[in-house]
Amino acid sequence: MTECAYGHLTVYQLLEVGNYFIRTNDFFNLMMVCKKFRTLTELYKYNPIDDYHIFPNIIEQRFYHRLPIFLREESFRKKPKMKKYTNVYLTSHLEALKLKNKYGIDSINTIYDNVDCEHFGMKIPNHIHRLADRCFQNGMALDITKYVMPKTIWTIGQQCFLGCPHLKEVEFTNPCFFLPPHAFDTMKSLTKIVLKGIEVIEQNTFECCEGLKEVFIPTTVTKIGDFAFSECSSLIHINIPTTVYSIGTQCFYKCKSLEEIIVPFKMRSIPHMCFAYCKSLTNIQFSPLVTSFQDGAFLYCCSLKDIKIPLGLTSIGVSCFMGCSSLRPISFELKKSIKKVGKDSLLFNIKETDIKKEGGKNGRNFIDISLFHLDSDSEYIMKNSIITEPIPINKIYPKIN
Repeated sequence: MTECAYGHLTVYQLLEVGNYFIRTNDFFNLMMVCKKFRTLTELYKYNPIDDYHIFPNIIEQRFYHRLPIFLREESFRKKPKMKKYTNVYLTSHLEALKLKNKYGIDSINTIYDNVDCEHFGMKIPNHIHRLADRCFQNGMALDITKYVMPKTIWTIGQQCFLGCPHLKEVEFTNPCFFLPPHAFDTMKSLTKIVLKGIEVIEQNTFECCEGLKEVFIPTTVTKIGDFAFSECSSLIHINIPTTVYSIGTQCFYKCKSLEEIIVPFKMRSIPHMCFAYCKSLTNIQFSPLVTSFQDGAFLYCCSLKDIKIPLGLTSIGVSCFMGCSSLRPISFELKKSIKKVGKDSLLFNIKETDIKKEGGKNGRNFIDISLFHLDSDSEYIMKNSIITEPIPINKIYPKIN
């Protein structure tokens, strides 16, 4: 392999670097660095940018912009006597076929969209690896109830199955798959999802999937994004793999049927409103590494009865356990490690109807303590947590020294 004296780069490595350039001047600037770079553009067999004039020895012309299939061939500025013409720009399957049949141009970056689905159905050619946003929205998949993703598909677009009102189950088979944000959001008919190979469940992926009951998450997943399962009101149980180290804000917000959750070992924090309004949640097991419960983490989890505070917990956020009416203070064992407790965080007995507005619709929220019949410890906790921002725990619960 030929070596370049400058920077110990080989000529082949420089050719690879050139594939990331976007302007003609980028090549000119590189060629001026040293003498051995002067012939760089003569070594290319295809043009790495749209301007092919500075590459005298190419045998393949590539196009990096959208080719209008309704114009004359002269408008493409094709270089004569090329062995091959290739379109690199992202193109639908139908447009790629027209470019090939009409102009002899191959496409190497093809996506299957809703127009393709309307023309060719749901059988996707093996050379296509991507499905576009709302791919099946044109009514071609109205009656489908189960879909097994082909192994050749690597990723799908947002709301890809929006036009499938009866779809109940989706199974992924490709071990190297990427799910974008909003992939299945608002799909109320979906009841089961089998994931495989993905590393991240992005934000809003299954938001408002009201019929979703079963989710199989592989051990390859390390992160679950914000609102990922928010308002999945039929979700009863979900097994979060131990490989997960991060769960996003409001991830399980208003999962009203969720009964039990095991927090993965690598988790350090329960994020903002993560399990808020999970009204059927009765049991939650924490990792001993959890150090903080953020604001509203368990807001109005009214079925939560017992909770074992992690040994390393240092802070409880604002309104964290507010409205957990089944959670008795006597079962809530506070640890000496806790340094701060947020305002209203320990108002176990507060109901949603007890929160009133002062001064009209846009007024300040307030709670009438006289509504409650409390033991002395609960009354002390409530009175102090209402009027304070995060403060040392020994001022809220004096029994802990």
